Amino acid sequence: MAQARRIYLYVMAFAGLITLLVGVSGLAALGLVTLTLPDATLVAGDVRQQASFYLAAIIISLPVTAGHWLWAQRLAAASAEERAAFMRRLFLAAVFGTTAVVALYGLCGALIFALTLPGTALSQPSWPAGIQAMVRLAVYGGAWLGFKAISSEQDTRADRLHDVAVYVLTGFSLGFLVSGVGQSIGELVRTLVIAPEAGRVLLAGPERLPLTVWGAIAAWILSGGIVWGLVWLYDLRRAGRRIWRVVYLYVVLMVAAPAFLGGAAYGAYELLRKALGFRMAVGSWDFLQVSLPLFVVGGAVWAYHWLVLRRQAAADDTAVVPWPRRPAIALLSLLGIAAATPAFVGLIWVALDFALNNVSLMSGPDWWRDRLSLSLAGGVIGTLVWLGGWSRLEKAATAQPEVERATLARKLYLGSIVLGAALAALGFLVALLWLTLRLALGEPASTPVVTSAFEYLATTLVCGALAGYHALILRRDLIWSRAVTRRPHLFVLLEPGARSALEELEREGVAEVRLLGEVRGPAQGASLEVKALAEAAARLESEGRADGELVILGAERGRIYPFEKRTRTQALDGD
Repeated sequence: MAQARRIYLYVMAFAGLITLLVGVSGLAALGLVTLTLPDATLVAGDVRQQASFYLAAIIISLPVTAGHWLWAQRLAAASAEERAAFMRRLFLAAVFGTTAVVALYGLCGALIFALTLPGTALSQPSWPAGIQAMVRLAVYGGAWLGFKAISSEQDTRADRLHDVAVYVLTGFSLGFLVSGVGQSIGELVRTLVIAPEAGRVLLAGPERLPLTVWGAIAAWILSGGIVWGLVWLYDLRRAGRRIWRVVYLYVVLMVAAPAFLGGAAYGAYELLRKALGFRMAVGSWDFLQVSLPLFVVGGAVWAYHWLVLRRQAAADDTAVVPWPRRPAIALLSLLGIAAATPAFVGLIWVALDFALNNVSLMSGPDWWRDRLSLSLAGGVIGTLVWLGGWSRLEKAATAQPEVERATLARKLYLGSIVLGAALAALGFLVALLWLTLRLALGEPASTPVVTSAFEYLATTLVCGALAGYHALILRRDLIWSRAVTRRPHLFVLLEPGARSALEELEREGVAEVRLLGEVRGPAQGASLEVKALAEAAARLESEGRADGELVILGAERGRIYPFEKRTRTQALDGD
């Protein structure tokens, strides 16, 4: 019943709060626009309809929010268990993340309005949009500050739900910052390289047009940079490895790394085309406006967050590639081989088309330059990425095979390549058989058909070789893992004062030590009968003195010990 009550209370409180914030911000913005901009294009009917909607939202949501929240606060004030309940922490985290993100959008909109306001009359920002952004910032920012003060009463140091809210805000603000920096690089390329004449007119124009362009870009940079910097510094001050921080880092790396490599590959492709003499009618440098921001911003974000990820590694980890870096290296190597394999196959196809003169009339004279440049750019960059990650994994496996060869990340990496390459080989083998049967049934052996048959055969061989190579490595790893003698597992319960004994037991290295928890104090009474054991357990549970009770039960009697779940770090630190 207590859990059902919490779900009801906090779901209703959250729904009411969001509805209330929407109503208050909408009505305040509508009122300010109506009062301060009498000449604005507002239809009376629309104003009445919007005002009625916002008023209805406020009238309904205000008592719902206040009633349920006050009820929840009374319960939390009376019980420590209620203050630490999952639903309460989820509610506070959801309010923290939602209000902060909406306030961030309001901050960005307000900065865009303020920084582009001195522009020309034709390009001035929308006053209603600026007012709405400032009201949104004030309302949602105020709600965020209010609930942050309430959250400060909670112990958020080990609260993973609070961590999720923090990293959601961190991710959004980083996205704002990255977007602004990327836009600025693209705009500089456009005005200095692609269209320098237009850039000089823009910078020297009498109508102060740069404010309308750079004001919006600066707003994205300032809003994202300020919020991201503050939240990130707050997070880095919290010691320890946080699982959701690692998740956040992985999400950033999975976006930044492909962006950086994609920008590099696209830029290299276009430069190779130019070097090979590909003739472009217009816009020969337009690609820099896309590739350079991806390359610069993606590379900077990737490099910084990779360094942060390295600092998350455990100092006492015996692996050559400590967690959480190993999965990231495997994913990077997988990305490289996924780019290099099609590029290598593309080179073979270009060579076969050229050798067999399989050129379409619609391809034009530069067909080979375009395809060759694309294959070379993707192949070189993909191969470098693949070999960089794979060589790191192989060196680690050579240095400490009993640990590295049995890791899940390595097995998933090898298995993914084997499965993907085998499926690709199977698909092209079916296509090759289809063409062979067509020729066997009397279809003329035209140049396109013969060329396609050779291309399908070559692709099947490449994918088959790739699958076979990694299958042999995977098989060797599995044999090695089975050959390694598994150490026995010791499941340990600590008595008071036994922490040094735990460290000594771990130093022996004969068995794998798994700490279950710590016995808190002596047995509750002497040896008790079964009924008395149950009564003692119920009494301890009602008093909230332990996480549970450990019972050592004999044929008729037993002993009961208060029991508390502990990790190794908590036990050794005495937390």
